[in-house]
Amino acid sequence: MEPKVNNDPMWHNFGNDSVAFTAYKSRSKFAVTLEGLQPLIDETYNNLRFISKNFNRCVPLSAYSYYIWSIAYARIGAIKRYQGQENQALHAPPLPIGDYLRSIGNIKDTTGIDYEVDFPAWPNEHGHFGRVSAENHYMYESLAAPVVIAQRMQQDLAYTRNPQQPSNWNLPEDLVPLEGVSAGLPTVNCLGWAPATSLTLEQQRFLESAGVCRDSIHPTLVKLPLNSRLLLDVYTFIRCTEAAICEFEHHSQRGSMAQMLWQKRSDEGTVSFSRTHHYCGNPMSAQCFTLIDRRIATAALITAFRVEKDEIQGTRPYCAYDFGEYKNVPDAWHQTRNRIFNHGDTEMWNLSTHRSMSSTFTSLARSIWVRKRLNENSMN
Repeated sequence: MEPKVNNDPMWHNFGNDSVAFTAYKSRSKFAVTLEGLQPLIDETYNNLRFISKNFNRCVPLSAYSYYIWSIAYARIGAIKRYQGQENQALHAPPLPIGDYLRSIGNIKDTTGIDYEVDFPAWPNEHGHFGRVSAENHYMYESLAAPVVIAQRMQQDLAYTRNPQQPSNWNLPEDLVPLEGVSAGLPTVNCLGWAPATSLTLEQQRFLESAGVCRDSIHPTLVKLPLNSRLLLDVYTFIRCTEAAICEFEHHSQRGSMAQMLWQKRSDEGTVSFSRTHHYCGNPMSAQCFTLIDRRIATAALITAFRVEKDEIQGTRPYCAYDFGEYKNVPDAWHQTRNRIFNHGDTEMWNLSTHRSMSSTFTSLARSIWVRKRLNENSMN
C-alpha cells in the first residue's frame, strides 16, 4: 500500500522501474479480546424485543448470550484450524453479531505487513482457564469461558425458584481466586457473567426443555460444554423474528482493519463502582499509529478488539473480580492486565500518533449501529 506522493518535488524525476520495497517480515502476530461482544449481545437482545415480543418472552438473555458466545467460539475455532480443514456453516446470528464475528481474522495493515490473529486465551478441556489468578485473569476478561456462560443460565433458574438468594453469584469453588473473601465476587469484566435474574414461566420452560437444570446443562460436545439442543432452539426463535440475520460460512480468514486500532478509556469524571458496568462502558478514544478512515475508527470503538487497561483514579476497574470495589486489586494482577493487548508483534500498532478528536460514549454509537443493522430487512 504505497502512499500517494505525486505532489512530491522528486516524484516526477523517476519512473516505475525505480527501487521497490517489500516487507522484511513475512508474517507478524497479534491478538484480540472479545470484550466488545457482550455489550453487543445485550444491545441486540434489547432491540429484538421491539421486533418480536415473543422472542424475549420465551428466550432469556442468558440463553441468547450462550448462543452467541458459542458461535464466537465456532468462528475462532475455524480460524485456528482453517488450513487444510473443512469449514463449518454457522447458525444465523443477528446481522450486527455477524458483522462483528466476520471482523475477526488476519489483516494486512497500512504499512503492507501481513498480520495473523492469534488466540492466547483458549479454554481447557473443562471449559475454563483454570483458577482465576494473577496469571490468567486477563483470559477471563478477554473471552467468556464456557462454564461461565453455562453457569449464568443455571443461576437464573436457581434465582427464579428462590428469589430471596443473592443475585450476585460466584464461580465454581475450584475457580475462585485463592485470595478468597478479599477478592469479592465477579463483575461483568469476567465475560459472560451477569447477576442472576428472575425468568418468566416461558423462559424457565425454554431452558428446562433443552436440558438445562440447576446442576447441569447436558452438553453434547466433548471439547466445550455446549448444549446443541439449546443452540438450535435459540436459532429457531431468531429465525422467526423479522430481524436481519447473517448467514455465513467460515470461508475466509480475513478480518477487519478495526483490529489494528486500540482504545483508551478516559480518566475524566467521577469513578463510581458498579458490578454491571464494563470497563469499556465509559467514554473511550480510538488510538492509532497512522491516519485511518473515520468509519474504521468508529468500528474499532464499537468492537473493542484491542483495549489498553489501566488504573483510573486509584481504582483498577478492568478486573474480573471486584477486590473491594476495584480499590484493592493486587499489584500482581495489575502487572498482567495487558498481556493480550501486548501479545505478538504490535509494538508499532501500540504507538499513538493519531487519536479520535474526542472521547466517545461507545454505547451510543453501538445502539445506533445495531438498530440500523437489525432493521435492514424492513429497509430493503
